[in-house]
Amino acid sequence: MKALKIKNITFTALSLALIFVSLTLFRGATNIVNSLTVPVIIYINIREYGIRNFVILVISVLVISILFFFQQLAFIFTYALIALILNLIAKNDYSFFKSSIMISSITTVFFLLGVNLTDLIFGTAITNLYSSILGGRIYAVILIFAVQGAVIGNLLQIIVKSIEKRINY
Repeated sequence: MKALKIKNITFTALSLALIFVSLTLFRGATNIVNSLTVPVIIYINIREYGIRNFVILVISVLVISILFFFQQLAFIFTYALIALILNLIAKNDYSFFKSSIMISSITTVFFLLGVNLTDLIFGTAITNLYSSILGGRIYAVILIFAVQGAVIGNLLQIIVKSIEKRINY
């Protein structure tokens, strides 16, 4: 029993370190890589060690985010929620089409919420930047986020399916 707890703590610490490295390396224009790496790392933690370790990991990532990556705070919540949805999809036997629609929609909504919360709290004006680039058309901004959400959501789904195949092999 004690070895299992040590293994859980070690795996959670390793997950935390990987998330820290990802958030440190991928900033600015490459921040989209975090939307792939962080949910996958959190998903693996949920899959292997359950909700309790998930909560510990998310709280730890939030503390690190407050200390080092304050502008990523809203996205940490979205990454954790996306990981929970990935876990739900992996546990249930949804068709690829149904799970694609689910994860793409949820990822799009979470990205929109994350960017708008970051704009609101930190005054980053990311939405205004996109809007000015696209000629002030808010529908074009939403379309960009929808495409981004679909691409990231489907990539996450493919990565999770690949991980599941390797773990269950």
